[in-house]
Amino acid sequence: MNFLKMKKLVFLIIADKKSIYKDIKKTLKSAEISFDIFFENDYDKIIQILMKHNINVLIADLMLKNIDSFSLMKEIKYEYPSIVRIFFTDLNDKDFILQGMDVAHQVIKKDFRPNFFLKIVNSAVRNLSLLEKDGMQRIVSKLDSIPIIPEVYMKLLNKFQIPNVPIKAIGDLIAKDI
Repeated sequence: MNFLKMKKLVFLIIADKKSIYKDIKKTLKSAEISFDIFFENDYDKIIQILMKHNINVLIADLMLKNIDSFSLMKEIKYEYPSIVRIFFTDLNDKDFILQGMDVAHQVIKKDFRPNFFLKIVNSAVRNLSLLEKDGMQRIVSKLDSIPIIPEVYMKLLNKFQIPNVPIKAIGDLIAKDI
């Protein structure tokens, strides 16, 4: 089920370069999703947007120049637990990414493929909508940490970014996981 088409979503993109905002906006338009989208890279203005608008999905660059991404996302995690939080990065520094997984729901490559991006966002929105039932979101939002992302998963994410990746390559990676 496509949860992205069920209601109008409000996105906030936090990045230094506006190109990621344009790419995401183009992707959402092509998927015929009803949405509003904001772009910002100033801390005070980000907080104002969060207070004024009901943001559903926040997508932030892991390597911002003027803002500590981790501190900002941690603050958002506790103040706005119902927002889907996604980091995007080059996926080169595994320790940095693992630190980001503590405050984000997903970490994706900057040069994402549109269909992959939509699947990630749809999955995150679906999972959070399931948590809204029976007050589960309040419980989950109070968790201080999540399990560490397995190395095999990270490698699989990278493989899925390659067009026409051989199924054998995927199978070989999965076979390495206990």
